[in-house]
Amino acid sequence: MRQIGPAHAPPSRPRDPAPSRLGYRLQRMWLTRSVRRLILLGPPLALAAGVLFHFGTDPETRAKAEALFAAARRSVENREELIVDAIRVTGAPEPLRATVLEVADIPVPVSSLKIDVAGLRRKIAAIPAVRSATVRISKGGIIHIDLVERMPAAVWRLDGALHVVDHDGTVLLRDVARIDHRDLPLVLGDQANLGVTEALALLGDAGPLADRVRGLHRVGARRWNVMLDRDQVIMLPEHAPDHALQRIVGLDAVDDLLERDVSIVDFRDGTRPILRLGDFALSEIHRLQAMERGEEE
Repeated sequence: MRQIGPAHAPPSRPRDPAPSRLGYRLQRMWLTRSVRRLILLGPPLALAAGVLFHFGTDPETRAKAEALFAAARRSVENREELIVDAIRVTGAPEPLRATVLEVADIPVPVSSLKIDVAGLRRKIAAIPAVRSATVRISKGGIIHIDLVERMPAAVWRLDGALHVVDHDGTVLLRDVARIDHRDLPLVLGDQANLGVTEALALLGDAGPLADRVRGLHRVGARRWNVMLDRDQVIMLPEHAPDHALQRIVGLDAVDDLLERDVSIVDFRDGTRPILRLGDFALSEIHRLQAMERGEEE
């Protein structure tokens, strides 16, 4: 009789080396830099934040931390190499230098860490007489303030008050006396300060008449009247006033135009001047006309 043995077990299947779907996704996520940073840095940062929050909410601990920080800052600020004990202002006369030092208001000696260099430069540049300023702190504890001064160019008369202005029209001094600035030309009228450069150019074009010019009057913020002595006025056009003034200077050189009894030379149209006679010339004309009519011997 044949012996029947135990049944043979089926052969085992080889293990699949491929990761599971979940494992594959976790591996892909680990390869992402941001995920790795989050996993590696997240827990330590969270722990540190918790510790800081704990100590930050404790008034006593916070006060101690602030005291330690203040002491550390003072120790750094008071280092000898950071102390500023001198201020040097260049590019300005003594009155402006005194104004700059007053505006700067820096009580030396002081730590350079307490000086806002950019803010200090803005404060100094806001002074009307200062065109530009640079501020720097050099080794040796010196604050260097280098200035470019606005130079007076004219006296501007407006509403009876006299002001000294520069070429850009910036008011440098207010309510001055004309006798104190007699070397500066006079400009009159609304917005005349904004045309100082043009007014100075016209004075250059006046040539031999420059010594007779008493002022330049800005009319309607558009054009100029040249005010001469003997109450004579040259009315210039809005466009190309320099050419018109040069023509008037030429006519005066040839025909002594302004040596006659003329009160106004109206050259506003830019093509030909129109003359307005003075009182004496008008009276003489009237007298001659009356003589022609037999009304006067």
